[in-house]
This record gives sequence, C-alpha cells and structure tokens, in this order.
Amino acid sequence: MGFKLYPVSNDLVGFMALRDGRVNLFIANRLVGDFYLKKLGMHGKITFEPFGRRKLYYVAMSKMDEYHKRLLELFSEKLRRFKRANEYRSILSRYGVKYEDIW
Repeated sequence: MGFKLYPVSNDLVGFMALRDGRVNLFIANRLVGDFYLKKLGMHGKITFEPFGRRKLYYVAMSKMDEYHKRLLELFSEKLRRFKRANEYRSILSRYGVKYEDIW
C-alpha cells in the first residue's frame, strides 16, 4: 500500500476531507487540529499521533477507519525512508534548514 498526495488549500479543507472519508490521514499542527475538530464536531472521532522529535506536527486519522493503526505504521516507515533520501536534504537545504534542526 502506498500513499497518494491529496493537496488541500488549508487545514479546514483537510479535516473536512478526513471527515468525509476522502483521505485516510492528514498532517497538522495539534493546536490547529483541535480547533478544527471542535469546529466540525469531530472531537473524539479523530486520533492524533505525533511524529518527529519536536512533535510539532501530528498525523490525524479517523477512528472510524479500521486500518488507522496500520496506516500509521506505513506512514512512519515511508517517512523514515524519505528522511534518509538525498532529495529530502536537498529540499531542506533550499530553505536553509538543517536536518538536525527539525528531527
């Protein structure tokens, strides 16, 4: 199983896509996520899992999706692979960010 990128214009649209089952997971800042979950009446229906050392962003997944734990495992593995790739370091370098600063 792979991941398909589904671009959204903002976090509200991302959480609506998660709510409507158009996406299986969505990455967001936890505080922003909590705000939109309350606004959309989704509190308690979404689980947040932190990733990265600083835990600035979380993977949000619907608890209604029976595979949400497996999705998290797959996402984590793909993220580990991507973080080891030269392409990732090149992207960070383009923005003047060091790998060690965020992970």
